[in-house]
Amino acid sequence: MWLFSTSIIELPPTLRYRRSNMPLISMWIACKEPDIKLWLNESVEMLKLLKNTGMLIINIKLRILVDGFSAKMDIFYYGVIADCPALKLILNFIGHGEAEQTGTNVYGHLGRCILDSILDISLPVSIICDYVHVTLLRHFKDVVKVISRGLFPSQRKNIDSKLERQSFPHYFRRKMRGIKDFSYIKASELKNLLLYGFLPVFYNVLSSNILGHIALFICAVRLLHKSKKTFGESTGDIADEFFKLYHEHHNFYYSYLENFVLHLHSHYSTSYKLHGSLSYVNTFAQEDLMGSIASNRNGTYIELFIRTYMFLVKHN
Repeated sequence: MWLFSTSIIELPPTLRYRRSNMPLISMWIACKEPDIKLWLNESVEMLKLLKNTGMLIINIKLRILVDGFSAKMDIFYYGVIADCPALKLILNFIGHGEAEQTGTNVYGHLGRCILDSILDISLPVSIICDYVHVTLLRHFKDVVKVISRGLFPSQRKNIDSKLERQSFPHYFRRKMRGIKDFSYIKASELKNLLLYGFLPVFYNVLSSNILGHIALFICAVRLLHKSKKTFGESTGDIADEFFKLYHEHHNFYYSYLENFVLHLHSHYSTSYKLHGSLSYVNTFAQEDLMGSIASNRNGTYIELFIRTYMFLVKHN
């Protein structure tokens, strides 16, 4: 299932990522990846029409309620964020696997992006790296797997026990899973492990070199996860230096992990300066939206369509 949804960035984050404030534009349900032009042509034309005509708001409440008051709101489209396979399709950009099979240039384009006609921020500035998939579900998860393979079974069992028993405040939606359950781990659980759990739990079982190396990565992500209040405008530059050191010595500790997702971290500093902190620019809400639509289906597409329809009725 593929979703094409939007969010209203003028809203504060606490309201922006509520399901009722995330308009669902279109959905593709199939066993293979979608044909972007076939799927999104009409949706993009609709968004273009909305951009040209604006949105009419009737009887809105300002500080004083005025009967019959109406206002026109102009629509601007800021950017696009998704995981790498979805970005490859919607940006019409050739993927690494496809390039290897066809022998074409890995950096080549396949044509114009379908969103090029509506985005107000020009490409590639409007492309936003999604740290949920790049950092949490790919790189950090792979690193923890590699590290755990080098531990004794008794050490892994002890670590699992500590992770599962770790207490969190009531407003944390998820706790942490043990290493043995990594096949079922969620991005929010990996975020808690990255930001809060890894260094204290693994402190006594890893060498100082490995621990210091992964600490560079964790500190860089934590810097980009917050606002600029602590270190000011240099926050992104400090995090970038940490990422460079981490990348420079990466092959000393890990094999076969110097891949595309590791390279994407070199762009995080620029993304932080342009778009804001990682805690506000991610796809946690979109993944939650997708899960809420797809949950409890009975294996038939008809059931999924019905649940999608009920979701739209509930939130619109």
